Amino acid sequence: MLSVGEKAIDFTLDSTEDKFTLSEHAIDSPILLYFFPVINGRTCTDYISSMIERNEEFKELGVDIININHEPIDNHRAWIEHTGSPFVDLSDPELTICKAYDVIVKKAKSESLIGKTNRALFLIDKDMTIRYAWCADIPSDTVPIGTLISEIKDALDI
Repeated sequence: MLSVGEKAIDFTLDSTEDKFTLSEHAIDSPILLYFFPVINGRTCTDYISSMIERNEEFKELGVDIININHEPIDNHRAWIEHTGSPFVDLSDPELTICKAYDVIVKKAKSESLIGKTNRALFLIDKDMTIRYAWCADIPSDTVPIGTLISEIKDALDI
């Protein structure tokens, strides 16, 4: 997995809004790149709901949340409609970016998740430097949102 202080890997992927290029968006504001395992999974839905509830706090920090996993973009659009998510979602169907960031599930309670997108978070600044990085041991692991916000503040020296 990429570590704090390393350069983020730039990429362009299909998004729920259009094409998304990481470096073009990171110039405007820090990006919290959220890799997640399953659209409509209980943990994933609960976690994105918590992010939505605390979105004003992320906005106050100037951080844009971008979600990414391997599912087709139409699934992401449906999930955004279902959850009311204000965030941009990206589709990485070939797992190219997930593999580049080394966030592939290696162990899980469900065999069907092995080899898919793991849950991970990367805070990327305007210089494309990773300021915060976390990856789940198993896909059901999460960072409590309050802890995540606190760690983002520390990473951004706020």
